[in-house]
Amino acid sequence: MHRSDVKQAVDFWIYLIAFPIVLIVGVVGNTLNLAVLWRSQRMRRESFVFLRCLAVTDFAVVFIMVSFDLIRSRVVTQSKAVLWYYSHVCFFIMRSGICVSNLLIAALTIDRYAFVCRPACSFGQKFRQKAWVTTTIFVVVSLILHIPHTFETNVAEFMYEETNETYFNWNWTSNVHENVFFRYLYPFLKEVINKILPITCVLILNPLILRTHRKMMRRRRDWTCLSSNERRWLRDERRLMVLLLAACAVFIACTLPQAFVTVLIRADKQLYHNTNDFYTFVHVANLIEAANFCINFYVYSVASSDFRLSFQEVVLCRQTKSQEAARAYEQTNGNGNSTMALSYRTRATTISNSNTVL
Repeated sequence: MHRSDVKQAVDFWIYLIAFPIVLIVGVVGNTLNLAVLWRSQRMRRESFVFLRCLAVTDFAVVFIMVSFDLIRSRVVTQSKAVLWYYSHVCFFIMRSGICVSNLLIAALTIDRYAFVCRPACSFGQKFRQKAWVTTTIFVVVSLILHIPHTFETNVAEFMYEETNETYFNWNWTSNVHENVFFRYLYPFLKEVINKILPITCVLILNPLILRTHRKMMRRRRDWTCLSSNERRWLRDERRLMVLLLAACAVFIACTLPQAFVTVLIRADKQLYHNTNDFYTFVHVANLIEAANFCINFYVYSVASSDFRLSFQEVVLCRQTKSQEAARAYEQTNGNGNSTMALSYRTRATTISNSNTVL
């Protein structure tokens, strides 16, 4: 099949058909996800800050992807101003948002690892402030990391030979790409921070978290002296564990294909231009990566019965006994979350150390 036919098929099926469906699903899902994580009494504890930040980031990325797809599928007239936004602003914000989302998954994983496997090293008190500071640092680092992308492209004017009509298109700035930094150092640095570190973190730490969590569950007789408030706080941590595993599973499944594409393109730059099958696979990988920011709400709903109950409480306005208890608890205990966390960490540290000895 000729490359022009392949490109036309990819533009139609992926960017004109599949992408809009995924993005519509993502807008609806992320809107509901934000409502549940921010309004549900079950999800308003300190330990859910990273998940709420992740939901906000995913919503922002999907919003930018909508403009990306409208331009990419040529639904919007491709004027010089539109293409300048597409090649400089849209790519910059979208890539930065993707990086922030990936780093938040890594931060959530590290926090759970510290809490479950190394309780004495976790955030402890003032978790909310530290989580927000961490998220702010991720945003700043991601924006700085992707500033060089704004110099890689330019918008040029071209002419159709058949009709002598002028049109605009963006292309890579050749003298920039020939620079040693842009050609060798920057792509490696960007991929390490954006994908390799988060993927490695998730793949290594989650099995350790699961193993330690199971050991602690076997020794649950050591928790018989927990107060009712501590037990409620512990249920929140179990709830967060389920949502973490669901988010990490989506992240790995949707990010690995794009990481695989990046490695192959760096190994053989002509592969994308010379092989139709690989050209198609690259854009399918783009679609799969976009799904990473669109389906968390649905995965959470399938994986966690507590999340489904929270959805009913927020969207369907169903007042449950657990919601009433949680509200009464917050009114009577105020910011006692940190105290319970320290109390539980003391017990968890003892159990974790005994597991290490065993």
